[in-house]
Amino acid sequence: MIKNIVVKLVLITLILAVIAIAGLLISGQVTGTNKIEELISAVKNLINPDQEQETVNSGPLEIQYNDKVLVTLQNSATFTLKSKTELKESSSAKYQFNLSQRPKDEDPYYWYVVKINNIGVGEFNIVVVLEDVNGSAGEITVKGQRDAYTLPFGLTEISDWDTFSYTADGDSLRALVDKQNKLPLDYEPKQLVDVNKDLLLYTNSSLPILVTAETGDALKVMAGDLQRELNKNLVIASGYRSYLDQYRTYAGWVRQYGQDEADKVSARPGFSEHQLGTAVDFVDQETGFDLTNNFENGAAGRWLMENAHKYGFVQSYPAGKDSETGYQHEAWHWRYIGIENAKEYKDSSLTLNIWLSQNR
Repeated sequence: MIKNIVVKLVLITLILAVIAIAGLLISGQVTGTNKIEELISAVKNLINPDQEQETVNSGPLEIQYNDKVLVTLQNSATFTLKSKTELKESSSAKYQFNLSQRPKDEDPYYWYVVKINNIGVGEFNIVVVLEDVNGSAGEITVKGQRDAYTLPFGLTEISDWDTFSYTADGDSLRALVDKQNKLPLDYEPKQLVDVNKDLLLYTNSSLPILVTAETGDALKVMAGDLQRELNKNLVIASGYRSYLDQYRTYAGWVRQYGQDEADKVSARPGFSEHQLGTAVDFVDQETGFDLTNNFENGAAGRWLMENAHKYGFVQSYPAGKDSETGYQHEAWHWRYIGIENAKEYKDSSLTLNIWLSQNR
């Protein structure tokens, strides 16, 4: 008796299901919607109500990158790419993705530095395939040129430091650049101005010396106040230096002193604060306009030690801190980080690279 009742209930359930499916099919023809998928989803939820629903973004990748032609002197090239979604790691040996920064409240992008490997001398044209964790895919074409360059004897390539991370957002005043944090090849600061032509400040060069516009504004005010108080001119010796310029500069130090000694006084390409456009080198008449640590014993150097932070400038490589900074003392090298940042840093008693690593 009970068995017959169960059989009848099953048959009634099947008949109702067939009627429901038929109704959904007719509804789908009329409305253009697929109700079957909704029914299947509902059944799955009934079977496993605790199962989380996956959100799949099947739309196109939202990315930003600078598609200018890359010029390199070495067998690799790096450029910055920003994506609204997290990318999967590349399976290609030709290029690799390095995550530099995750989304923040004010910046919704994942920042990547893409490194292209094994570039031969001459033009290159490489298709980089992209896929995010949601399954969306796309590709970009990267064009560039590797110029031939003769390195010092015994050096086949200027290698990176063994352990480092990429700093993709060099525009931040708190961007960290030292022996453990590297800027990509394509990074150039925005709104560079010429200290000679635009700011009309004193330099020891007839060639353009560039800094960011914000750095230049602060530099002009500081140099003017120093001149009024001391009746001395603050002389700028150098400012922005591109990745390629730093490559040649570092190679020159290696030619002169060998790599071990060069690493104490010069940054490898990508590892220099000068690429930010916010670092400047100062000289004065008292020291013969030379880059020397005697600079801070003169009137201008002493004034900077006491007052530069009020204008947003700090010394990157102070005396006796070689082990923390990775470089010998450079009394002439100052970096603009903004007035509020400089005041906070001044009270920290830390070296700049360590303070930045704690306050990025």
